[in-house]
Amino acid sequence: MMYQTDLFHIETSDFELTSDHFCEMVDFNLYYDNKKYFGSGFTTKHIDFYLNSVEPVFNNYFWCTSSIVIKDFTVDSLISALEDIFENPTASLEDIFTRIE
Repeated sequence: MMYQTDLFHIETSDFELTSDHFCEMVDFNLYYDNKKYFGSGFTTKHIDFYLNSVEPVFNNYFWCTSSIVIKDFTVDSLISALEDIFENPTASLEDIFTRIE
């Protein structure tokens, strides 16, 4: 368990959010309103690494599904982003993340 409140909880196989020289990304399962979603959170540093990679397959574009870009690579930043999504009436979890049946 990464984080839990009465409203939602997050599980991840990543042991902790730690920033290294390139990989600022975390995959997680989000449990909200009796539903389970899969998602990823990453920073612009993560995108920048791939766009400036020496591997030609990565340096022309970056795409992803079921993901959000977070301001900082911390649990607090991920939680704040999710709470903002929950409070935003125009945001839809089904549009942002992949629902797992």
